[in-house]
Amino acid sequence: MGYISNRISKEKLQSGDHIYCYRYLHTYSHHGIYVKENNKDRVIHLNTKPKTCKNCRGEQQAEEKKGGGIVVKTCLDCFLDGHGLFLYEYQVSVPNFLVQVPGTCTTGPADDPRTVVDRAYKMHKTNGFGAYDLLNNNCETFAVYCKTGIPYSVQAMHMEIATKTTLAEWGKPQSFMTALADKLELMFQVKKKDKRLVESGSSKYKMVVENGNG
Repeated sequence: MGYISNRISKEKLQSGDHIYCYRYLHTYSHHGIYVKENNKDRVIHLNTKPKTCKNCRGEQQAEEKKGGGIVVKTCLDCFLDGHGLFLYEYQVSVPNFLVQVPGTCTTGPADDPRTVVDRAYKMHKTNGFGAYDLLNNNCETFAVYCKTGIPYSVQAMHMEIATKTTLAEWGKPQSFMTALADKLELMFQVKKKDKRLVESGSSKYKMVVENGNG
């Protein structure tokens, strides 16, 4: 794992990897689960709307959710849309988590690749992950759920924490200590998710979407 950047070449990808790419000048990252199909690079991900490209034509198998959002399977190039490829890391150390950009890693463990791929395919087949929501049900939430059985977004949690800090400290320049406090709060929130994951056993955890109520 590299500090700040988790860039990876597509030749090193394995089925079940959680990958991401940055969009709009690194303002946010888009996430998905990589799968290898008949020697073709495919990505299953939650998108706001179905998209097509000349290579894969957006291989979705379900209708767009009411309110927006659809689990699609696309080629890797369509997913990246001209941007760099990065690997999301799991079970990183606390020091690594504190120096990484939010939405690039988590301290929690991941399930075995076969379980991850099975979850991703199930969500793609049924489109059962629910409507897209920036904070509560986004592409990172989907990818982390596929990897762990627990849905959460580090990127969204950090956004909420940072917004609260900005409002509380309005008009004051952000100090190093303030930024560190935000990151520690983020780590605390993620650790709570990790604890829930370990206590429940991610393979036993049942989400609403798995019961077809998403």
